[in-house]
Order: sequence, then C-alpha cells, then structure tokens
Amino acid sequence: MNEERITLSGMRYFLIQHHHYSRNFTRFLCALISHIDNFNDIHHLMENLREEMGINGEGKVTHAELFQRSLMEIGAQVSSVPILEETSYFASCVLNYCRSGEIADGLAALCLGAEAIVPMIYKPVLHALIHLGIAERGFQFTGPTGTNAVEAAMKIARKMTGRSDIVAFTNAFYGMSLGALAATAREKKRNAAGVSLNNIVRLPFENFLGQNDTSLDILEKMLVSPGSGIDLPAAIILETIQAEGGVNVASVEWLRSVAEIAAANNILLIVDDIQAGCGRTGTFFSFEEAGIKPDIICLAKSVSGYGLPMSLVLMKPGELEQVFDVQSYKTHKVTG
Repeated sequence: MNEERITLSGMRYFLIQHHHYSRNFTRFLCALISHIDNFNDIHHLMENLREEMGINGEGKVTHAELFQRSLMEIGAQVSSVPILEETSYFASCVLNYCRSGEIADGLAALCLGAEAIVPMIYKPVLHALIHLGIAERGFQFTGPTGTNAVEAAMKIARKMTGRSDIVAFTNAFYGMSLGALAATAREKKRNAAGVSLNNIVRLPFENFLGQNDTSLDILEKMLVSPGSGIDLPAAIILETIQAEGGVNVASVEWLRSVAEIAAANNILLIVDDIQAGCGRTGTFFSFEEAGIKPDIICLAKSVSGYGLPMSLVLMKPGELEQVFDVQSYKTHKVTG
C-alpha cells in the first residue's frame, strides 16, 4: 500500500487483520456502555450493539457475518493468517480506552477504530480505477457519501458555466442534502428539507408520460425555445437507472439523444452512477453501452469494493478540470 498498489493476496492479508480487530467490536461497546449513566446514550449504544449481534428483531445479517462472507468471496481464510502483534496492540488500546471510564476517550477510540481502515484503502482504490482505464478523467475526492458527490458535481457545473439552473428528471433521487434534495423528485423526501428548493428545472424522464414517449421532444423544446421561460441550464443530471424512483431504465437511444441535446446547447451532462455503476449493469459504468461521454460522473456505494464510506467525482480533462483545480478548496470540501 505504501507504493499505492496492492495485490489480491495483499488485500486478503489486510482484510484478515481487520477481521481480527473488528471481531472485538461488541466487547468495545459493552466496555463503554458499562461506564455510561445517561439512559439515552446507553439506549443508542445498545441499538448499535444489537445490530452488531444481529438481535435487533429485523432478521438482518450481522456485520460480522456479512464481513465473513466478504472474506470468503475473495478466498481469504482467516485461520491461515495469525493476528499481527500490531493489530493485537491496536485492539487492546481501543478496549482500554473504552474501559477507562472517560466516556469521551472511549467514544473517540471507538470511532477511530471503526474508521481506521478507511483512509488506508483510498489510494489502492483510486489506483485500481486508473488501471481500469479512467486515467483520462480528473479525480476529485469528495467524501463519504453519494449526496456529497452530487453536491460537488452541481457546484462544479455552475462554476464552470456561470449558470444557476440544472435540469433534473421526474422520479429522480440524488440524496438528502439540500442541493441533492432540490434535484430529487419525490415529495416526501423533498419535504424533509424544511426550506424551499430552487434552481432545478424538472422535466419528464423516458416513458414518464406513457408509452407514446415525448420526453425528448419536451426536453429539446423547453431548452431551445425562447418562449419556454427556462434559462439555459448549467447541466443536465440523470441516472441511467432510476433505482429509488421505481427501477426506471433509460434506453440506449434516449441516453444518446439527451447527450446530443446537451452537447448541442453547451450544457454539461452529469451522470449519477452511484446506484448503477461499478459493474452493476455488466460494465464498469452503466452508460458504456450507450457510448456517451458525460462531462461529470458521480460514484459512491460499491466504488470502494468493500462498503467503505467513499465517493468520487470524475471530470473530463481540460478546461473543466482546470477550472476546478484552481478553486478546488473553495468549490467543495467535507468537514468531519
């Protein structure tokens, strides 16, 4: 990992060590709970403990079992790799902090231990993506969530074009932060914002109006007609497969036409591949069959290959990437 690359055998070894540490997680929680007096705090940690142990009454697979299945998928035999002294020491340190009686110290150790693996794996993941042939795109690491990637993508598009509005489609879902909620279509989710959601132009997704689909005609007419009342948008954002919206699959022809309309009108095309990307449709990107080349791509969820909190924004090289590089710190950052 120090050389920003990792072999499969190295990954197996690394994940087995993480298994040796994480199997103690319920012990850490029990030790911490034993020192807490506040009932609400105990309640929240007990919920976490029940989830870890699979006794939350929902019949869900425990985290430990899920992790064990993941190890099996890559042929990692836990019994074949002994625990390293450093791994053992790290687990002991976390347990001691949880036992110390200082609640803040215990919580800090617990959080550190849970996330210790995350930053170590980012570089190998990015290196693997480059190996897959996406080196021609600029990377912008945005943080732990898909909604974060969407927020960053929309900010980049607005900064690049100097325009405010973004076209989003019916039944779309992009996340629960304000910018992503504005582009989200479902009323129940939008109501969670508690404030008005602006600068989004809502247009029909393919077949939203029925079998005699006119969504492309409406899209083009509303964008180019001087009487439509719509200002030229900064970008069009779409999902190739609307998962949250009811598993609505865009056809190859529809995707190509949307891309052509965007290019003809100097509008950036953002593809949210958070739910459908990373091989879930057979190709790494879900839009590859259509042969389109989005200006900006959002990735998260399975991008890490391991369920890590990680999201990426990929950009075309050239002017778009340069504009972002100059003002990268101000354009989007994550605090935590």
